[in-house]
Amino acid sequence: MLEIGREILSYASRFGGDYVDVRIVRRKQEEIEVKNGVLENASKNETYGFGIRVLYKGAWGFASSFDLSNYKKTVEKAFQIAKASASVNKKKGSFSSSRSLQNQMGKLLQN
Repeated sequence: MLEIGREILSYASRFGGDYVDVRIVRRKQEEIEVKNGVLENASKNETYGFGIRVLYKGAWGFASSFDLSNYKKTVEKAFQIAKASASVNKKKGSFSSSRSLQNQMGKLLQN
């Protein structure tokens, strides 16, 4: 999961955001159906998904997907939302203690 997180952040760095973060989620689910004391069904399911948030020129964009293989579309959607918000938003968002995306990306990609 760390590798796909790095890929997503690397791709997101191309769009010039002030801040980007990615959260990858793994969900495990087990279901057991019993009817009149008899096991009817038992199943396990594991799914993955991710969310990305970006800060671009003081405006936030969010997007998420359960399709990790198509992360580029989700990253682009988050930036489209942030850019659209930035074009009309008079009050800019920020992180007072955040470092630049380039600094954070550089450290992550070097590891």
